[in-house]
Amino acid sequence: MAGNHSVTNIWKDKGIAPFEYCSLPRAAKLLKCEIEDFYHWHDIKAITLAVDLIDRIPATVYFSSDSELSDSEQKKILLAIANSNNLGASVAWGALRNHI
Repeated sequence: MAGNHSVTNIWKDKGIAPFEYCSLPRAAKLLKCEIEDFYHWHDIKAITLAVDLIDRIPATVYFSSDSELSDSEQKKILLAIANSNNLGASVAWGALRNHI
């Protein structure tokens, strides 16, 4: 897109101090864009999205293939699966289910 578009500093423009992260809805409001735009920018590697988990929460993780994991990662996941009932930890399931 060509035109007379100047790049400005969002923090100065809004009169707020910079912060390291914010929710997608807040970021969309600040940048006057849609939440889906962030997914697009992430897909084209223009930005990196991250999840900040303040507290430990139960979760289930699915892997489509063992080949996506290193040997070390596979061992850690198998250990987590073995201990999941005792620790209330996350349960990893997917291609590794053959090892259970």
